[in-house]
Amino acid sequence: MKLLASLVTAVALNASVLAASATDSAAFTLEERAPPKLNSTHDKLFKVDVAVAKTQAKKAGLTTGKSGEPHRYYNGDHIHFGVHNCDKRDAILWEYPIYWVDKRAEWEKDVKTTYQKGGPTPIRAVYANSNGGIEYCGVMTYTIVNDKNQGSGFFTKCS
Repeated sequence: MKLLASLVTAVALNASVLAASATDSAAFTLEERAPPKLNSTHDKLFKVDVAVAKTQAKKAGLTTGKSGEPHRYYNGDHIHFGVHNCDKRDAILWEYPIYWVDKRAEWEKDVKTTYQKGGPTPIRAVYANSNGGIEYCGVMTYTIVNDKNQGSGFFTKCS
């Protein structure tokens, strides 16, 4: 199924409005990111290549590096990924920082966070430990992102 889904989130006075639309199928491997709330008057839209997110999850693996990433994600945000092994109550989930398409950078798990060449990123690939293997769950972002792309608040799933 070729589909480019866009998810647009407008945040005003602690209320979210979600809208989704299907568009041109030419770039079906891209996920259009929900724009996180910025500490300014502008929303920022991130696009993430799903194939890159999956590759980064596999590369990150199941051990934490010097950057503190990847690390366990206990899904306190109650995100439903739509993937059986990711949505199980006892799922062992991990999160790993990834960059958006135009950033052209890759998070290095054994480089301390302050020395990452790409700088901060509010975007995370989420994956499950499935019998010692990696099962991709999806991508999420912080709901609040400052002008330096540092995230805070809770996570929301991107589609």
